[in-house]
Amino acid sequence: MAYDEQAILTDYVWSHCTHLMSQFEQVGLKAANARFKAENSSPEMAKKILARWGAENNPEVTEALERGGDEFREAVRDRVLRDHPEVINRCPCCKKVVRTPKAKQCRWCQHDWH
Repeated sequence: MAYDEQAILTDYVWSHCTHLMSQFEQVGLKAANARFKAENSSPEMAKKILARWGAENNPEVTEALERGGDEFREAVRDRVLRDHPEVINRCPCCKKVVRTPKAKQCRWCQHDWH
């Protein structure tokens, strides 16, 4: 797997930093996930998923997701990292982002700092 810092940071923030997201961003997260799941579901199930989690009655979320889920994810990542740069756990050896906030072994250079 190649190291793509922006993609890895996006996944890291969305997996481990939801507590740092605003309420709007959390609703957008649920709606983006619901829309992804709905795309890969039967029409009946898609309707149910979107009705429950798609935030279709929230015009701000709908507008934010119109540009695409990836753009929304990147905007949230940028905001979280701007306000909380300390949340990223990096390898002390190669300085790459490690898998989780508590990881003590680098998946890129295998450095271990237990």
